[in-house]
Formats: sequence, C-alpha cells, structure tokens
Amino acid sequence: MTQADRLQQLMCVWRDPSGGIRTVEEIAAHTPPTVGVTPELLGDVLAGKTVLTEAQCEAVAAFFKVPGRYLSDGDENIHEQLELLRHLVNAGARSVRLRGKPVDTTRKALLAAVSRRVS
Repeated sequence: MTQADRLQQLMCVWRDPSGGIRTVEEIAAHTPPTVGVTPELLGDVLAGKTVLTEAQCEAVAAFFKVPGRYLSDGDENIHEQLELLRHLVNAGARSVRLRGKPVDTTRKALLAAVSRRVS
C-alpha cells in the first residue's frame, strides 16, 4: 500500500462532522505552517508524484489522530482498523464504540464479516 493509498484511506474514513470526505485544503489548514504541508503537496501525494517527509507525515497524521508511522511506513494493525471503520462508515454507521482490549483475531473477524456483508 502506497503513501497515497494510506492518505486516501484516512481522508475517506475520518469524515468531517457532516459526513463529507476531508479535503486537502482542510488538512493543510490544520497542520503547522513550518512543516510545509499545502493543498498542492497533498494533491501531489495523492497522485503518487511525491511523498511526505517524516515531519509532514507526523503533522498530517496528527490531524487524523493516528501515529505518523502509518503514513510514513504503513502499519498493518492500523490499516485493518481503518478498513473496518471504512466498511462501517460505508454501511451507514455514524459512530462506533468498542470496549475491552483490542484483539487481532476479533478485529480480523469483524473486518471479514463486514467486508462480506458490504461487498
């Protein structure tokens, strides 16, 4: 999965309060100006023309409240969680609260069940 794919995933899962997909303008506006994240840069990342620096990954990830390593290196556990959330959002869920300690097998089982049902 490319950095562009991971950024797109974050934009689609972490919707704005009205349910709309986050925009590059909104993301750039909420990052510190010193790291140089602009709407144009994010557009280039989404187009696969460039990648974010480590500092830019941290700034963009902070907007979405995920670790910066998800954007810079990828993280299978975070990806699976986001996939599950994406399926739930696409199925119409407006909010989700999970209790207890996260367990890999539970997350994978939920993802498989929701994926089959939504597909």
